[in-house]
Amino acid sequence: MPYLEQSDAASIVVISSVSGVESDFAAGRYAAFKTALINYSKGLSSQLAAKGIRVNSVSPGNTYFEGGVWHRIEQNTPEPFTQAMSLNKTGRMATPQEVATGAVCLSGDFIQ
Repeated sequence: MPYLEQSDAASIVVISSVSGVESDFAAGRYAAFKTALINYSKGLSSQLAAKGIRVNSVSPGNTYFEGGVWHRIEQNTPEPFTQAMSLNKTGRMATPQEVATGAVCLSGDFIQ
């Protein structure tokens, strides 16, 4: 915290999930934890704003990458994969690079 307080562009980015915002197939412990992260981020944001520290959370939907959970589901149990894909309004899942780009943009010193 002392380093963040000394920074001219202090930022905290928390990675949550769409499961923390809406009820979906991941309801349960995973969704409860992701919901808690969003709430924690909101609380931190209120506490740290006066110190010039920005706090944001990124809540991506399903994220696909080779070797990841959705890749394994696609290969081993295609029915849940097809169902998940049908719920994605873009017709595809996010990529790790897209999630990372959002986090980097939020953490950047773009306010001068």
